[in-house]
Amino acid sequence: MKIAWFVPSLLIATQSYAGGWEASPLDTAFMYKDGSYGEVSVASLDYAVKATALRNPGGVAPATFSEKNIVKNQSRPNFSVKSSFSNFSLGLSSFNSAAMKLNGSGPSFAFGANLSTTANGSAIPSADAEIDTLALIGKYNLTENFDILLGANQNSLQKSTATTSRGTYNISSKSGTSEIYGFAYSIPDIAFRLELIAQPRTKLTASTTYDPSAYGGYTIATALAGGESDCPAATSTASDGTGTYATVNFNSTLHRPETYTLNFQSGIAEDTLLIGSIHKTNWSKAQIDVPTGCSASSTGSKFTDTTTTKIGIGRKLTDNWSILASFQQETGGKKSSESLFTVNNGYQSLNLGASYKMDNITISAGYSYTDIGDVSIDIGGTNYATYKNNTASALGLKIGVSF
Repeated sequence: MKIAWFVPSLLIATQSYAGGWEASPLDTAFMYKDGSYGEVSVASLDYAVKATALRNPGGVAPATFSEKNIVKNQSRPNFSVKSSFSNFSLGLSSFNSAAMKLNGSGPSFAFGANLSTTANGSAIPSADAEIDTLALIGKYNLTENFDILLGANQNSLQKSTATTSRGTYNISSKSGTSEIYGFAYSIPDIAFRLELIAQPRTKLTASTTYDPSAYGGYTIATALAGGESDCPAATSTASDGTGTYATVNFNSTLHRPETYTLNFQSGIAEDTLLIGSIHKTNWSKAQIDVPTGCSASSTGSKFTDTTTTKIGIGRKLTDNWSILASFQQETGGKKSSESLFTVNNGYQSLNLGASYKMDNITISAGYSYTDIGDVSIDIGGTNYATYKNNTASALGLKIGVSF
């Protein structure tokens, strides 16, 4: 029973905010195509994420309100190409490996003498940050059954911003490299393949500026009054005590985390393929640190390690048509988080795909529906936001060409 086809699992509709900010993992399936091969794909992601958020800490005005459309809709392109030379294959893949795109309502909090007034902002931040990765991979066939994969990632952090109640943080672009290690064991006659891919952590240090908001100025003034001398002094003081503060310059550190991915597939009946994967991400050692030098304005992440598992069945209907259904889930988060940048506790996703092959061209399409895990944001005994009953969906299209 030789099965020479594979239906791609195109879509993962949610980002791993419970553990970190991974967008798309490295997909090495294109490296196992016969001969020379190239593919291009795009996925359109739509989020329905809402929260009950804190508006006015300590005030007597309504403390919470409903905020919708917190995660921005996104589009993720991907391009991969490979060439084969006897027992060696060389591939190149470009994809969006990390993204944090939040749409909070603004930085304004009530403060000082105005605690009883209603502010326009909320505890939910805004963010626009992403990492694009270019992966160069070499695969060498030791035998008919064993392959070794070696390569490198070029991880490029784009110019990014984050706005919280305490002000706006502007992070410059930065690039860094990391290695790719892997091996695969195959039994071609039954379409069996077991692949393990390891990618070490990458550290990116980027120059950053911080512009305090009025509420940020109030918290800095409070820290100064408490004796925290590292906080910048106000150049002038307003009647509400906030003062005017100069922009602060410093370095932030961000990481692409250490990951381990186990992929497998096997023919289980005539024209029927079982697929699966286990993706382990060590987020606890890959935090985002934005140290302004003052505890009242510094911020950072509190990510937790996550494990994403997938299981699916593919079926060849005719010489041209194939279909795939898979289930995917992420675990490892917590029901309560202390990070304002957390919007979910894991997820469960159902993915459906179909593929049509015509000569040397394969066209694949897919749909994904995701149930996003509930999470509560609790800091210092105060509930800042609660996310419940949220979902996401995605549509994707991929075109592959053998040449």
